[in-house]
Amino acid sequence: MTQKLKILILCCMALSLSCTLFAGDKRIGRNTPSEQRMALVIGNGAYQFASRLNDPVRDARGMAKTLKSLGFEVTKRENLKFQEMSGVITDFGERLVRSGAAVGLFYFSGHGAQCREGQTT
Repeated sequence: MTQKLKILILCCMALSLSCTLFAGDKRIGRNTPSEQRMALVIGNGAYQFASRLNDPVRDARGMAKTLKSLGFEVTKRENLKFQEMSGVITDFGERLVRSGAAVGLFYFSGHGAQCREGQTT
């Protein structure tokens, strides 16, 4: 497993954990003026070495729309390659920390990051 893939997995796990911790917070359904909510939504369905999936992009669009209606500042991306996905997740994590947002949510729909053996990028 490459170092970049390990970092990507750790970022995803950290964001998932923060979402789990906030899941019990009763304030999530309310939009208070002082509470900033940020979300990263990724839908990947166009894979180079796998069948094309239609549902992930459609699901991501629906999730982004729902999160916006709940007061989230949403960053939505579709059909990212590994390096693009890694960069977007890193940028989101950095923006989340800088902003001091009360809630950070990461949603991913698709097969996952696809790497062929020996591929480093």
